[in-house]
Amino acid sequence: MKHFRTISLFAFILSFLYCGRTALADYEFDGQEEEGARRMLRLEARTLRGLRILWWNIEYGKTNQGVAEQENGYHPLDYNLSLLMRGAASPDVILLGEYAEAALTSPTLRALDTLYPHSTYRAYGENAEFPCGIKVYSKYPFELEQDRIVGWSPEDRYDHEYRQWWINHDHHRDIPGFARPLLQVKVQRSFHLRAQEQLPLQLHRSTSEPSSLYRPVRIVPIHLANPWIITQQFYENHYYTNLTPRRAQRVGLDLGWNHLIFGNTISSFFPGFLGRGVTGQLILSGTRHPLAVQLHHIHQAIYTYNTSNNSQFFNENSFIVLGDFNLPTFSIHESMTEVIPPPLRWFESYLSRLFRGSEATYPTPSGRRIKELAGESVSSPYKIDHAFASQSDRIRFREILPLRGSDHFPLYLVVED
Repeated sequence: MKHFRTISLFAFILSFLYCGRTALADYEFDGQEEEGARRMLRLEARTLRGLRILWWNIEYGKTNQGVAEQENGYHPLDYNLSLLMRGAASPDVILLGEYAEAALTSPTLRALDTLYPHSTYRAYGENAEFPCGIKVYSKYPFELEQDRIVGWSPEDRYDHEYRQWWINHDHHRDIPGFARPLLQVKVQRSFHLRAQEQLPLQLHRSTSEPSSLYRPVRIVPIHLANPWIITQQFYENHYYTNLTPRRAQRVGLDLGWNHLIFGNTISSFFPGFLGRGVTGQLILSGTRHPLAVQLHHIHQAIYTYNTSNNSQFFNENSFIVLGDFNLPTFSIHESMTEVIPPPLRWFESYLSRLFRGSEATYPTPSGRRIKELAGESVSSPYKIDHAFASQSDRIRFREILPLRGSDHFPLYLVVED
């Protein structure tokens, strides 16, 4: 009898491992199949240990639709999202950047509405005029503790001049979407909801544990403005020749060594050098361009709101800020120190940065290929999706998932609550 039980247990373990591997093989990874499978295996082993959060910039469906046009109607974003929300790694909260209804197929939208009955959407732009925004899906009820639009200008005595300069040089009409929503979502898991999802029926009825066993988790999804196209084209077209250093500083630019030393000469011999050089310099050191100004507003709003009545708030509560910051960190090798733009460091006074190292989140191989087919310029791979957390010791899982479907890879966290 004892040997029979041992054999049965061994058979059960083998069948579990086999089923797990079969499920993992179903995900479609974007160029990192083996590493992606390992990460999903680690994730699925920890699904019952906290609040599961997925952030994914879905690029208003551009890569998803581009792949469908190339591969006979196959939509990788819908495919992977469907597997995620129905599988063992099903997120409790899904946060989608650059969300638009046209980005996903009707069956995917219906499944999200069914499995995630609590949701909200906020469009980009000061008057919600942009065609995409941030979408929050949750299995549990949530409270919006902050819900506002955050601008991109400094709101000081140079504000009008600042705004006018950037609007005058916005030849691609990017600025209408520069203002971005600030949503602070407070989520608290319910034992009964999770029980109905994953435990046997007899356990549903006998369970009497209250929801208060779980601590609330506050989440701020972020997608910041992108001024880099305007900046690069401004310098490549030599508009800077009429811009004095003093006025450049007022409107959030830094003419830098490229202009002071080489001026027009080097940009005449090497088209684009000045634009890329000064743009890179702004990314690494600037603190007054629209993205940095917007991030400063967000940082102040988060810190002031949450510490106004309790200076120890971030030491006592689980708080997550994550998303597409449009600010890369640079690291040539894992063993080398990262170069971190100053605006990203503002959060590190009260939160811990979770994803370190050189692994890129943008652009994905599929996203890059779709852009190249459309004749668009494509940047080198960078990590521009980031996450910050209070009580980082409560983060039980953190990974960049190399899933196919967008020009960004998603971030996945499990927070012990």
